[in-house]
Amino acid sequence: MAKDRRNRRQIPHRLESVGYVPVRNDAADDRLWKIGSKRQAIYARKVMALRDRIAAASDLCRRPGSEVSQVSDQPLSSPRARALPSEH
Repeated sequence: MAKDRRNRRQIPHRLESVGYVPVRNDAADDRLWKIGSKRQAIYARKVMALRDRIAAASDLCRRPGSEVSQVSDQPLSSPRARALPSEH
């Protein structure tokens, strides 16, 4: 579904409907995060504090070999690391 161009615009709405919000990168002009060699949007749980969302996104980007799958059902080791990337 995420690779299909027709459905791409539905992804943010679906993530928001299940409690995820986009984490914007204020340091980048396009507000996207660099994960591996791609610029991607990252979503985090709405219940997390903004500071924790940004910290989790930063941790995700700094991870060695951070080739992250688009959606992960598995909880990560750190409670702060629950941010999910979403290709744009």
